[in-house]
Amino acid sequence: MAERKPYTTKTRQIILEYLKRQQAVTVSVSDIEKYLKDEGRFRLQCSGDMLHGICQDCEEKETSSQS
Repeated sequence: MAERKPYTTKTRQIILEYLKRQQAVTVSVSDIEKYLKDEGRFRLQCSGDMLHGICQDCEEKETSSQS
């Protein structure tokens, strides 16, 4: 079986840095969602066992295309 290579995205890097800064406290998914939203960066979309980060520009495009 081939070795899996790490899948690194900007969203994962941002979340990892946030978790590193918060290592002294317990952090929930809602804490991460709030942080990303307050920073104006991303909205998390959970589907099954996957987290997807949707940037504000992409979300606006998605919303306008559905109208």
